[in-house]
Amino acid sequence: MRGWRRLPDFSVVVWIKKTENFPTLRTEVLAAAGAEPYEMTEYQGMADFHWGMASMVEARKFAEALKVVSQRPEVVLLRIMSLVDNVGSISIKDDRVTKH
Repeated sequence: MRGWRRLPDFSVVVWIKKTENFPTLRTEVLAAAGAEPYEMTEYQGMADFHWGMASMVEARKFAEALKVVSQRPEVVLLRIMSLVDNVGSISIKDDRVTKH
């Protein structure tokens, strides 16, 4: 299928609330990451960023670089997503509010 691209085996995902501090925080996250995300979307007052990695080791190092920025209250999620069988995803920070 043309136009389809395969998702990376591992992705580091960051969700940020879109407050008045968003432009500054976005710059801080991108500077800490040192790379442009392969995907960035905005939905319901939240922006999410996805960076692709080839290995869990690479993803852990990348997520570690984002830990300081993730301590900000506007950062709702810092997670390593795994699409590899028998390798679980890891939540480093998850302040998502779930509706029951």
